[in-house]
Amino acid sequence: MSHPYVYNAVVMNELPNLTGKIVIDVGCGKRVRGYLMRNEKKGDEAYIIGLDLSRKYLKFCKRYRVYDEVILSDASHMPIRGGRIDLLLA
Repeated sequence: MSHPYVYNAVVMNELPNLTGKIVIDVGCGKRVRGYLMRNEKKGDEAYIIGLDLSRKYLKFCKRYRVYDEVILSDASHMPIRGGRIDLLLA
């Protein structure tokens, strides 16, 4: 497996412009991808949801307000209002 910095750079390179998109970051952890999306892919014009199993990580993400919403889930069931998802990162 690659170093996280290399992995994140590759993922960000493949993402489209996020303007107007609804994005779910499954296994968001401590918000690195969310932060990169906001800053590199017009993520400030998207609705980005962080989903993780860890209450501790979600609390951290809420404090720094990178995601518009955080959800505690194991991804077997994603309670998404409206049912529309444009992009899912996992």
